[in-house]
Amino acid sequence: MEESTDDPGATPPPDEALTVLREISARLGTMEQRLARLEASRRPAAAPPRPPEPPTAPVPPAQAFWAAPAVPGAPPAPGAHPQQPLTGPPVPGAGPAPGQFPGTAPPVSSAATPPPGARLPVQPPDGHLPPPPAAPAAARLEAGTENRVGKYLLSGAAALLVLLSATTLIAMWWEAIPDLVKVSTVFVIGVVLTVIGTWLAIRRPGSVLHAATVTGIGGGLGFVGLMGASLLHLVAPIPSFAALSVWTLVLLGLAARTRLVFTIVIVALGGVATTALAAGQAAENPDQALLALLLMVAYAGATSLTSAVVVRSVPPPSRPGYLLAPLLLIITTAVLLPIEAAHWIFEPGVLAGVGLLLAILIGHVLVLTSAAFAAHGASPPSPAPPGQEHRPAAAQRPTQWAASWLSVPLVPFLLVARPGGLGSSLSLDAFSYLILAVLGVTALAQTLLASLRAASGAWACHCLFAAALLAGPIGIHLGSERTPLLLGATLLVALLAELPVVLAGRQSGVWAFGVLVFAAGALLSDRWALAAVILAAALAAIGVALVVDRRSGQNSAVRATSVLVAVLLVWRVPAAVGSVADGLALSTQQAMTLNWALSALAFVVLSALGLGAGLHGPVALLTGRFAGARAVIVPAALPGGTYRSSSQSAWVLAVLMWVWSWQLVPLADWDFWDVTAPGEQVQRLVLAAALLALAVTFVWLLAPLVALPLHGLATASGGTWFVVLATCLASRSGAAGVPAGIAMLVAGALSIVLGFRQRARAVRLYGLVLVIVMVLKFAFWDISAQSSLTRVVSLFIGGLICFALSVLYARADAQWGTAPGPSDPPPPGAPQAGHQGTPPVGTYPAVPQGGARRPHGGPTRV
Repeated sequence: MEESTDDPGATPPPDEALTVLREISARLGTMEQRLARLEASRRPAAAPPRPPEPPTAPVPPAQAFWAAPAVPGAPPAPGAHPQQPLTGPPVPGAGPAPGQFPGTAPPVSSAATPPPGARLPVQPPDGHLPPPPAAPAAARLEAGTENRVGKYLLSGAAALLVLLSATTLIAMWWEAIPDLVKVSTVFVIGVVLTVIGTWLAIRRPGSVLHAATVTGIGGGLGFVGLMGASLLHLVAPIPSFAALSVWTLVLLGLAARTRLVFTIVIVALGGVATTALAAGQAAENPDQALLALLLMVAYAGATSLTSAVVVRSVPPPSRPGYLLAPLLLIITTAVLLPIEAAHWIFEPGVLAGVGLLLAILIGHVLVLTSAAFAAHGASPPSPAPPGQEHRPAAAQRPTQWAASWLSVPLVPFLLVARPGGLGSSLSLDAFSYLILAVLGVTALAQTLLASLRAASGAWACHCLFAAALLAGPIGIHLGSERTPLLLGATLLVALLAELPVVLAGRQSGVWAFGVLVFAAGALLSDRWALAAVILAAALAAIGVALVVDRRSGQNSAVRATSVLVAVLLVWRVPAAVGSVADGLALSTQQAMTLNWALSALAFVVLSALGLGAGLHGPVALLTGRFAGARAVIVPAALPGGTYRSSSQSAWVLAVLMWVWSWQLVPLADWDFWDVTAPGEQVQRLVLAAALLALAVTFVWLLAPLVALPLHGLATASGGTWFVVLATCLASRSGAAGVPAGIAMLVAGALSIVLGFRQRARAVRLYGLVLVIVMVLKFAFWDISAQSSLTRVVSLFIGGLICFALSVLYARADAQWGTAPGPSDPPPPGAPQAGHQGTPPVGTYPAVPQGGARRPHGGPTRV
């Protein structure tokens, strides 16, 4: 160590001080080495050099904060940012980093300094871990459901335990406690708990579960206290019932104010118990049964009205649920009404109470369905595509609450099916008129008011219809003079109930009312007054079908209603007309003749209007849009060139004609007719003419199909049947008589002619066999007992007939049976030569006529 010579007067330091300084310097050097090794051990190993990466967008601070640390020595992921050391470069003006001494920081390379403006990743502070990832949505939903179920179960268990505890305490000290104290204590506790629960629900929205539990317990204890006062005769029955009614209305208001569904459950149970208490009081005091009945009805009405008013404070999606308690109360009231004891006091009062209860029920159901309609919102109906069923506004409404309309037919059923019934209590026809009046007013209002019709929907119409069917037959007695009027009222209310559905263009109303009319006509048409009602109803049903067809647009499903219209025109209308004529002026035989003649005429007219060509809408059918149309032969969908009928309607209509004709078979008997009655022969001739008209219609309807073997034989045999039956009626003879044989001979000859003209071998062979059989029968059976000369003449005439038929057969074969030449063109639409098989889609070969060549695989003809 060099000494300074600038100050000649300075004293040099002693050797001891120099030695101490040297030791201190050595120790400091050792400490610096140790600190350097310690810092080197804490610093991560230097990563191998990487190729330069394209510039990327800066990482957001939040993403950089929660980014996973890089694994030393592992290559970075594509697009990842380089891992930065925990100790960044020193910031100018800042102090040393934690764990470093001044002057001991290692030199920082300029390459590690971030460029200006770059964002540094923020690392989490020491000792803090990132939060765990959020649970999946399904797991959270399952956990939330489990928590809610658990909370409500525990809340119900708590309420049950509290009630059992109070019950046990009262049972222990029951005898020692005065009755007034018992009842008062229970009621006061119920009021206090109800107030506390209401305060919790309003002031503490987070304590809804606890509020529902406390309010439910309080409401139940209030019902128990008031009922106990009545049962222990501390309070008179009427004041007790009034107090229970007030408590019910208060709980309804609190349930709507606090929006606690559990309170609605308590109200429903308490209301049912209150109604049962009133019924029991009426049973103990029969002289007050009428008053109890009216009070029960008033209680149900007050509950329904209050719920309809206070439910407006509830959010629209939850309103229908708050209206279920009065609905249950009304149904219970219908079951428990003391009708048996009250009708001895004043029967009109009982009828008024029952009618008012039904009116309350319908009004409440209307409110409930309107609330459900408002909750889901009204959307305008979309137009139906062509060929699809029209979906009116009523059909597009939500129907989950529409099932509440089932209570409307349920209440009349319960009133009748209750123990004791109404048979010994009320005048049944008066009860039917009352129920029908209420239902009729409702149906009429629903038809006239569009808003009411939109809210109720089709469910309301069908349920009102069912209620009318239940209420009407209650008072119908076949021997009563008022039965026709009651039947007319029932059918009118049923029609009014289905009228909104009909105006909406839905075919369900047609089927409901039409089937009702048909069934009523089959059961109740034995009197002319009833028949007049059935006739008016049948005509109304046909008019309903026409209205639905008009308003349904392009709905193809309405075509099926043409079957119902045809059935009414063939069976119900003629039968009703005959019964009315029988009651007014005509005799029984004349009325029957009129009935059958009109039925045959209906068959002829429907066939001429084109019913056998296929199902069309009622409007198109009755207006003659398809008049003269018949089914034709078309290629079948099966390969091989087979043929079929274009429509099965012709076959079905022909079978119905044949079945209908069997009811005239007894008329061919001689004993059926009164030969002394005036006009007896005219009636026979009228029926014979009707059968001949059916024969012509039958053959005309199936004539285009006789080339098919089965249809050909059915046509020939059916025509023969009608001709023979008509001959037997006109000649007063049986099927084995000579007139019937002549009719068969004529029918056989006509079959041969038809077979040649239509190229139908089966029809020709049928006619040939029938002619031969009838000639042999005529020669060897009908005249076998005649004299020799008569028999000779008859056989000679039979031979001439056979010879004439053989000549006609040969000439017909030469004229119509010649095989076509090779130059004859095929019929229009038939497959051309060399192109056998099914023609293109949408085209059908015409029925070959007049020697035209048959396509390959068609019906066999000669």
